[in-house]
Amino acid sequence: MTHLNPLDVVTTQTGLRQLAEQLSLEYAGAVAPGRVLRLVLTTGHRLRRQGLGHDDLLRVTKSAVRADLITLIGASLSAGGPRDGERLATA
Repeated sequence: MTHLNPLDVVTTQTGLRQLAEQLSLEYAGAVAPGRVLRLVLTTGHRLRRQGLGHDDLLRVTKSAVRADLITLIGASLSAGGPRDGERLATA
């Protein structure tokens, strides 16, 4: 079993929450902030279990979550989802 340094865990959690806030602002009006936070934390924790270090973890998480959000928004639009500023996805 691998033991994580508590400081690394706190630093990673802080980085993931800051990333979620940034992406929530970028996708405001298209995706609910709770959905973005859940995607970031889920993806980040999965990548952490795979052994990625802090910087790589944040970079890969950001890329993966952006891809997921674009897919989510595209699926909603192609299914005749909300238009003209209506919220596309909720938490």
